[in-house]
Amino acid sequence: MIKELSEEEETFEDEVTDNNGKNEVTDNEVDSFHDIDDKSKKSREKYLVHGISVSIINEDVQYMDADGRLITMSIIDYSRMNLKKVYPMFDEFKKVWIKHKKKNELINELVEDGILIDYIREKVTEDNVDDFDILANLGYDHSLLTRDERIDYVLESGYLSKFNGENLEIVELLLEAYRTKGIDELKKYENIKPSRVYPKEKSY
Repeated sequence: MIKELSEEEETFEDEVTDNNGKNEVTDNEVDSFHDIDDKSKKSREKYLVHGISVSIINEDVQYMDADGRLITMSIIDYSRMNLKKVYPMFDEFKKVWIKHKKKNELINELVEDGILIDYIREKVTEDNVDDFDILANLGYDHSLLTRDERIDYVLESGYLSKFNGENLEIVELLLEAYRTKGIDELKKYENIKPSRVYPKEKSY
């Protein structure tokens, strides 16, 4: 994130990941994770989740439970179950996501907890959807929002009215970077500077 907006870093991402209740699923929405293409089935590697060996077979996972029973379930259901174990409530998940500056590390932690995000990404047909929205859809029945839709919400909310001059230009550059490349692109903008020179404000 940028040094000039150090006080705004968390509120900026919070604004992007918020949607004012627009994540509620409507009756006409199709669950993006229920339409599985049989042609994409293939054998997958094994994972170790909290000491339990989990085998991936086509679209399913298999593991032995504490009573020695062989459990078979879809990768989607398995990942959803584990996400809800780690973060039972969406607000808790959202808070951790916003505060965790290194998203790749957080994703790796989720994989270690049995949330197989790489596989889940393959099942999302919409373009330009971030991992945050994929996981929110998976675990909490929130609709998938594209980055364009999130930026539209930020613009419509009047959030940019709190900035002016060089800070406004920087936020606009951040939004465009997010639109085209996603949230990880923002860490490349630590030393971003506006293209125009703004007069310094007088101090009294």
